[in-house]
Amino acid sequence: MNFKKEFNKRVRENIWNKHNQRFIMFFNYALVRLERIDNYYIPNNLLPPNTLEQRIYRLELGYHGIGKPQGIPSKIMSKDSSILNSKDCVNDHLLGATEIGKYIHDKFKKENYNIDWMVKNWLFENLFLWGTVKVTKEEHKSKNILRNSDHTIEQKSNFEHYVNVSQLI
Repeated sequence: MNFKKEFNKRVRENIWNKHNQRFIMFFNYALVRLERIDNYYIPNNLLPPNTLEQRIYRLELGYHGIGKPQGIPSKIMSKDSSILNSKDCVNDHLLGATEIGKYIHDKFKKENYNIDWMVKNWLFENLFLWGTVKVTKEEHKSKNILRNSDHTIEQKSNFEHYVNVSQLI
């Protein structure tokens, strides 16, 4: 199963139609701040240590980049989670919040800080980045879903870091 294809098929259109203005507003705000960080704070050595990874990538882009810190439920779930109450389950940010932020930053720099293009063209095509997968609390443990691994976004989209999770449905 490929997460991006499934996310796009199952939920992208509906969630975009409902929330696109909110997504655009938050994403635009995050990019304006990111450009300011790259062009002012970093060159002037004003960014505290680890701020880029721990706050900007993880929090501002990964969790709050589209104003939906809980992520977007993809309607993909593990078979074990499908029979449990929601209190026994977790919506896993499949790609990892920090990795999402880094990915966005790299793309933003490659596009020469073109906020307009990122908001109008790139965001809809990459909405899957904020997608979540429902798994059990046990499956969500780091021994079952690898964290801080060297998996790429493409590998994570193919669930290669899910090492001990029941069948995805």
